[in-house]
Amino acid sequence: MTILRLFHPDDSPSVWQILEPVFRAGETYPYSPNITQSLE
Repeated sequence: MTILRLFHPDDSPSVWQILEPVFRAGETYPYSPNITQSLE
């Protein structure tokens, strides 16, 4: 069973771990492959 909940800022490292390889591949989203986790 999957449980959905709202995103919490503490989730950021885990979410980045999932998204980083997708962004780096440069085949799906229009983000620079050099994108970083930093929000600054």
